[in-house]
Amino acid sequence: MQESFQKGAEAEYGSISEVILPESHINASLSKPGSVAYAAMKKGCMVGGAIVQIVHRISSLSTLSHRVAT
Repeated sequence: MQESFQKGAEAEYGSISEVILPESHINASLSKPGSVAYAAMKKGCMVGGAIVQIVHRISSLSTLSHRVAT
């Protein structure tokens, strides 16, 4: 994930010597309770991603029905 952010920043702003998103920040985010990582893929290559922390979970069940006219 860090590499994807670095490449994106350099594509936008040119060569950058500093690390845009240090792995320590990624690991800190992933270690929080309820954290999930998602990868954005394009043609089999990771082009980005997101780390989402779910704080409150609300569950619901929707029932769908379909009536066929006879």
